[in-house]
Amino acid sequence: RRTGAELPSRVADNLYWLGRYIERAEGSARLVRTVLNLITSESEQGPELQPLLRALAEQGQIEPDYAVSGLSDPLPDVRGILPEAMFDAKLPRSVRSSITNVVRLASIVRDRIAIDMWRTVQQIDQASQRPAGIDTLDAAAVLGILDDLITELVAFAGLPAESMTRTQGWRFLDMGRRIERTWQTAVLLRSTLTEQTQWE
Repeated sequence: RRTGAELPSRVADNLYWLGRYIERAEGSARLVRTVLNLITSESEQGPELQPLLRALAEQGQIEPDYAVSGLSDPLPDVRGILPEAMFDAKLPRSVRSSITNVVRLASIVRDRIAIDMWRTVQQIDQASQRPAGIDTLDAAAVLGILDDLITELVAFAGLPAESMTRTQGWRFLDMGRRIERTWQTAVLLRSTLTEQTQWE
């Protein structure tokens, strides 16, 4: 027998994936910002850059060849390719692609989330748009965009704790975020703390 406490499976699924995509967007944005800070700094690039590029490649944000020494030489400079990749909605795990899914899912479950959460989603969407009228994106300018975007994503992350009752819907949203965070942490650790073995 159905009761008011039950959550339709489709709504549960949408809230779960909303949690995953919002966490994915934040994690991806933070990783891109870290790499852009490294490659635009005036100081000499240390050994941490290659593992972070490997993490970006494993997440599908750049070509895998950028993560392999020697193979990245004939490729375009990562300083030019990474800002463009961030806004490429065709890349399944790009920042823009993740936020497109956040907007889509939030609009579907709009009646299940607080109005402040919906407004924050709209601000996230606006903050993640590629600047109009600019042919070539400057990495330094993209860093400013990422700072604003991460602020909005962090704001959304705190709203469920303050604006949602602890119903099954909240549990699925929270479960999606935690699972995605676990996956991203595992990928980051594997990419940065393991050594690649080259077979002869």
